[in-house]
Amino acid sequence: MNAPVRQKLQNLGEGERFTFEATFKRLGVDRRFPHLGKILLTSILLVETINGSVVKREVTDHVWVPKSKRWGQVFKASVSQNDSISFTAEVKKYIKEGDTEFFTDFGLSSLRSVNLI
Repeated sequence: MNAPVRQKLQNLGEGERFTFEATFKRLGVDRRFPHLGKILLTSILLVETINGSVVKREVTDHVWVPKSKRWGQVFKASVSQNDSISFTAEVKKYIKEGDTEFFTDFGLSSLRSVNLI
């Protein structure tokens, strides 16, 4: 297996919960489980307060997250392509299938407090 693609997410710590901001791009379908929806987010920023100041830094250029009931609440508010959202999520390790091999990568799961910003 190769090194993880999303090294900055790995460095945050698996299983830890953080606050993020991102850009909603589009809905998709999991090719392994077509009945499950997923959501493409881009420009994922970690939002932290350091010495009383809010600091935002990019941790990955994109991530696919599972569509859940919480997302349904956001979509009722008419989220559109390129809208900015904020949410909390856990960093999660998973095995990703490449064209010719499998490798470890890191993504986001257990999203909560999803809001348009």
